[in-house]
Amino acid sequence: MFLETKRKTKSVYQIACPMVNLEARPPGKSQPGIEKSSTGTNSSPNTDMDGHLNGKSPNSSPPSSPPQPPQKEKCKRNKWTREEYKEVIYAYYYALGRPSQERHTANSYSIWRTRNQDSRPYLDENKLANVRRDILRNNRHTDSEISAIKHATENDINIRHKGNEESDEQYSPPRGLIERLPSDQSTQRPEDTRNSIVPVKDSQENEKTTVTEDLAFAEEHRESIAEMRQKILNTLEVRNSWTEFWWNRILGRGGSRPSINELHLNINAREISVMESRQRRHTKPSANNNQKNIPAEDKKAKRGSKKKKVPAASPPNSRPSTGQCVTILWGLIGILAAVAIGYAHARYMSTLHDNYLWFSQISELEREISFRTESGLYYSYYKQMVNAPSIMEGINSLTNDTLTEFPSSINVIERMNIYQEIILATIYRSFTVIHKNFQPVFFYIHTIFSLHGALVSSLFITAWMLSESWLTGVLAASFYIFNRLDTTRVEYVIPLRESFSLPFLWFQVAAISYYLRWKTNPVLNKLSIAVVAFSTFLFMLFWQFSQFIVLLQTFSLFAVWVLGMVPQHKVKVLLVIELCNLLLVSVMQFCSPMIIGSLAVSFILSFMILLMFKNYLFSAGGSFYQFFKVSIFSLASLVLMVAINKLIKVAISLDADEHIFKFLLTKFGLGSYTDFDSQLYLCNGAFGFLEWDTFVRLTNGFVFPVYAVGHGSLLVLMLVSCFKKWRHKSLTSNYRPLLFARPEIAFHTVQALLFGLLAVSTLRMKYLWTPYMCILGSVFLADRKAWKAVLSKVTDQEYIVFLFRHFVIGSILASLLYTVLPSVYKELEDLKEFWDPDTVDLMEWIKTNSVPAAAFSGSMQLMAGVKLCTGRAITNHPHYEHKLLRQKTKMIYQIYGRKPPEEIYKVLTHYKTTHIILEDSICLAPSRNGCRTPDLIDVVNGELPDDVSQRNGLVRNKHPRFCDEIRKGAKRYTKYFRLVFENRTFRVYQLL
Repeated sequence: MFLETKRKTKSVYQIACPMVNLEARPPGKSQPGIEKSSTGTNSSPNTDMDGHLNGKSPNSSPPSSPPQPPQKEKCKRNKWTREEYKEVIYAYYYALGRPSQERHTANSYSIWRTRNQDSRPYLDENKLANVRRDILRNNRHTDSEISAIKHATENDINIRHKGNEESDEQYSPPRGLIERLPSDQSTQRPEDTRNSIVPVKDSQENEKTTVTEDLAFAEEHRESIAEMRQKILNTLEVRNSWTEFWWNRILGRGGSRPSINELHLNINAREISVMESRQRRHTKPSANNNQKNIPAEDKKAKRGSKKKKVPAASPPNSRPSTGQCVTILWGLIGILAAVAIGYAHARYMSTLHDNYLWFSQISELEREISFRTESGLYYSYYKQMVNAPSIMEGINSLTNDTLTEFPSSINVIERMNIYQEIILATIYRSFTVIHKNFQPVFFYIHTIFSLHGALVSSLFITAWMLSESWLTGVLAASFYIFNRLDTTRVEYVIPLRESFSLPFLWFQVAAISYYLRWKTNPVLNKLSIAVVAFSTFLFMLFWQFSQFIVLLQTFSLFAVWVLGMVPQHKVKVLLVIELCNLLLVSVMQFCSPMIIGSLAVSFILSFMILLMFKNYLFSAGGSFYQFFKVSIFSLASLVLMVAINKLIKVAISLDADEHIFKFLLTKFGLGSYTDFDSQLYLCNGAFGFLEWDTFVRLTNGFVFPVYAVGHGSLLVLMLVSCFKKWRHKSLTSNYRPLLFARPEIAFHTVQALLFGLLAVSTLRMKYLWTPYMCILGSVFLADRKAWKAVLSKVTDQEYIVFLFRHFVIGSILASLLYTVLPSVYKELEDLKEFWDPDTVDLMEWIKTNSVPAAAFSGSMQLMAGVKLCTGRAITNHPHYEHKLLRQKTKMIYQIYGRKPPEEIYKVLTHYKTTHIILEDSICLAPSRNGCRTPDLIDVVNGELPDDVSQRNGLVRNKHPRFCDEIRKGAKRYTKYFRLVFENRTFRVYQLL
């Protein structure tokens, strides 16, 4: 094809006869577009020949330092005409399309010399090549002229020489169209004239050309092009029926695939149509008149001006083909399906929540009581912001809070992740249409349900991208929805931090799935990075446990990097995003030390250090050597992580997270059973090991068996891929076996494995693993490349693979719906109602009979409800992440131990408590493996629990239990405490 380059500024071109006795130029380095002669130079130094110079020729050598000998003679300089230029270009394109054993330069020269036997006898093949390069480089011809010459040569080659070609001596190509091309540039647009170089004589002739002559030539030109196009189209024949189906799919029309030559002719015919439409624009009278009336001086001045961009004419039949329309329609249906399924899931969760509590019909107090434990505490801050006189006063009340840990004043924004409550309260107060149509509580819960609808849509899109079929997304979303008992708990614990955070985690996973691909669209690639950054930030901002999830993600990135499956530059981008977001979240939480001293920050820093030693990792070696290096790098990353973490904690004096490590040690039998914090976590079922019933339910829901086989296969493929890559000679080559060609699948394989290990060890974290079961299980059933490999021995027809894999998806989906839909309909018909009259009576009494300055102590779960429902101060709460709060809670919980009233009174007055609330459900609860609260307090105090006869280090305390003995009203107790409220569940005592 003709290569357009910016033209030179000179306007006069001369032909110079070469000077003799010049030293030969040494061979230069190969340059694009420069063809060398057999001697290694671009011209013979001592041979008389025509030269083509443009100022200083790029192929000429500088004069040598010694003085040159006098020239023998000088040739008359003959200027090249436009007709000669056309002959050179014609020979060039004819040589391109005409098979020959000669070199291209020699072949082009022989064709030119056959047509121009008496012209420029001293011109050799190398000089002719220089002339041709100058014509193309400096735009001696317009685009339309070049296109016409090129198509004329192709027409001559394909039509006139269909049989045996003539020899070069007998060959005389017909001039045809080339002789009818204009010798001037009268058919050019003004823009073309400014960017082409017109000799002075030609420009003067152009000024004399009339509009009538231009129009006449344009009409004649169009007719010749139309005749040529018709001849080309008449040569097309139907052949190669073996690839008929694929060609029809590409073109989106009937008929079978033409041959390669016919394909070129068809494309050329289309180009001629485009060129013809351009010629029509060139010959408009107004354009020609304007061009002719411009003086020569003005034309010359305008040549340096910027070229005005004119949109190219659209070729005929430029509408999308049928195949393209079907593809677009298929994608739009998939997008609508993702939105519809997400909306359906949000409505489904809202309906279940309302059916379970009759939430829309109960009183406001009952709605607030339904937010148990931590949920009530978090919602209380939303309520506090909504009811504040202004948004700024609400924020100030949170940064200087005296109600949450009375009598201490704390910054709630620093201690807890409550930005979501601040954002929702600000939105609710800012938009009139919202607070006029929604009560605060309904706006709050429906926002969360909407986020979880978007979560399902993100799972849909992730499965779609990994398998290249949106029906896979339907299957993944169905797995998630119909296994909801193990995939989500949002309908029961709406305000928990994970309810806000997990949707953004899966937004991030979907964006990473696209970003890690080998081939991506530049615009979509940048968009995916933006989505990863934004979703990662919100995911970290909304959940205190997000740092542990980020740690697992960086482990996954390290695994695929150290195995060489993901490009290092993409790993660096993701690491920088996660590190910057961790630091940004820490800043937004008033430089929270918990984030700065987290293992996630330490591992990212150690990872970045190891990135600098990539050359040692990716050096050549055998499989055993590579495995050894991977092991060393992995061990080094862990050692560096621990060392950096210790240094950071010493530097910032951090010990607030020590309870987490104590819990892990105790969980695996390495810690002390007398540690109150560890035992409190272990006795909470959410922090226990994953139950076997979970796998039974997931198996009945079809997802676990498919996931187990699919994930196991991917792990085996990863191992095989690594050994195949390691056995290859070069680790840095483009050889990408199996999962090396699909780095996004490799990343998800590792991350799902780590999420699975976390879920097995901690029941609460199964909501990270089960969505991955839905994604990988559906992708395993419907991956296009996997099915193509399986069916390759039977057929390679793409549409058969398409039909077969979608048949499998449809069958599994139909079986799933047939199995679970009856139970879903039955569940939707099960209507219940919130009923907790004892708690309602307690909250109403506190609101009515206690002073606003009263401070209450009791169990952590109940205190959150007291703050939410009554607005009274509390001394402890269930957000158990601060060391001083943990110590205070352990002291207050002595009300359930075997302590004398004097000691209990002293502890409570130290924290300025005015009322205590005792719960019979805690005090009189039966023993359950040492996990009831009184037993935990006994162990902390070094005493034997009620149901334990002997244990090392523990003794029996025969003092009566305070919570039970105080009900008897003994004088020893009434001296310090007075009963002010009592029902079947609660007893409230006022400190005297």
